[in-house]
Amino acid sequence: MSIAETLDRARRQLLDLTTRNRLLNLPQAGRSARVIHIEDELTAEIYRLLVREGRSFTFLPGRETAAGGDAAAELPQPEDASVDERGIARRHGDGRLQTGLTSEALQKRLLALYYDARTFIEEQGVNILYLAFGQLKWYEAANSEIERHAPPSASICAG
Repeated sequence: MSIAETLDRARRQLLDLTTRNRLLNLPQAGRSARVIHIEDELTAEIYRLLVREGRSFTFLPGRETAAGGDAAAELPQPEDASVDERGIARRHGDGRLQTGLTSEALQKRLLALYYDARTFIEEQGVNILYLAFGQLKWYEAANSEIERHAPPSASICAG
């Protein structure tokens, strides 16, 4: 066996192709969820503001329900319908990323992401905190009913 074949076989043994690999399966809910879903935002606007204009963003929690349950996504209201000179709703350029999480749940998730990323940098020297636009939905088999989600390309939200 050649050196190239030996290295290729060793590389395949090192790859985790199970659903524990967050590059292949990113849990969406529960304690193991390490994502914050952004709602009612425009990907192109977020990219433009972050990359081209170098702006920073904050997260906006959803509105809590009257019964005190989980927050519903903060849906656009008629008074939010104003647009800028390009025809883009002003709420898409306000620097606030809307989420469906309550204020408390959002703070807990942000803190957990921060600690996970910091710990990984300190212990392994690798930054695992990334922003991903969109997700790929997939199934392990054609007859499977379990929907899996993977970040696009090789970026992840938090490992």
